[in-house]
Amino acid sequence: MNLADGLRSVEKKENQVVEDLESLLSQILKKEKQEGKNRFDKLRGVHKLQKSIVRQNMHNAMSPISAISGYLELINLSLSHEPDVKQIEHYRKQIEAGIGQVNKILEQLMEIYSDESDSISEESEVLLDVDLNWVVQEVCKQMHCSGPNIGFNFSAQPLYVRTDLFMTKLIIFNLISYVAKCSSGKDSIELKTSKSNNMAVFSLEFEASEKKVNELTEIMSMEMNEGSKGINSFNEGILTSRTLVQQIDGFLDFQSEKDEKPTISLHIPFSCSEN
Repeated sequence: MNLADGLRSVEKKENQVVEDLESLLSQILKKEKQEGKNRFDKLRGVHKLQKSIVRQNMHNAMSPISAISGYLELINLSLSHEPDVKQIEHYRKQIEAGIGQVNKILEQLMEIYSDESDSISEESEVLLDVDLNWVVQEVCKQMHCSGPNIGFNFSAQPLYVRTDLFMTKLIIFNLISYVAKCSSGKDSIELKTSKSNNMAVFSLEFEASEKKVNELTEIMSMEMNEGSKGINSFNEGILTSRTLVQQIDGFLDFQSEKDEKPTISLHIPFSCSEN
C-alpha cells in the first residue's frame, strides 16, 4: 500500500468514527429530549391532579363552613333576646363539629402533600420498589378511612411495584375521594388489593346511582386528549389519573355489571423483585 492509499484509508476510518459519534450523539439527544418531555408531561399531570384534589376539598369544606356561619348567626339572635342556654350549647357543639370537619379536610391535604417526594423537583425520575398494600394503608391513615361501612381486604402477600410514590399516593387519594363522593354516608365501600395478569391491583367496590355509574362510564371511555373543559373537579381528577398512571405503565379500569356493585381499579405492573 502506497502512502496515498494509506492516507485515504486513515481518512476513511476517521470519517466513519465521526459518523458513528454523530449518530450516537443524536440518539443520546433524542433520548434525553423524550425523557424531558415525559418528565414535563408527568409534572404537568401531577400538578393538574393536585389542583383537582384541592378544589374537591374546598368543595367539601364549604358545607361545614356554611353550617358554622349559620349557627353563629343563630347564637347572635339568641343573645339578642332572653338566652336559651341549652339551645346555645347545642349550637356550640354543632360549631365544634363543623370546625372538626374542616380541620379533618385540611389535615388530609397537609398529610398527603407532606409526603411529596423530592423527586418532583429532581431532573431525573425517581422510582421506588414499594408494596402496594403499604401504600394504600398509608393513604387510608392519612384520609382517616374508618367506620362500619368501610371494608378492607388486603392481599396476604406483598405486592411490590416500581413506581413514583407521591404520584401513586395522589392517584389512590383521588380514587378514594371520588368513590366517597359517589356514595352516601350509609353506603358500603370495600377497598381491596390483589394480583391479576402480572399486575398489582387496588380496587374499590362501592354503591352509586345509575346517573353516577353512567357518568363514570363516560369519563373512563373518553380519549386522553379530549381535554377536561366543562368537567367538574371530581371527574377531572379521574381523567387526569388515567393519564398519569400510564407514566408507570399502568391503567385504570371500571366495571359495572347488572345486579353487582360498580368497581374501579388501579393496575400497576409488578417490579422486578416481585417477578
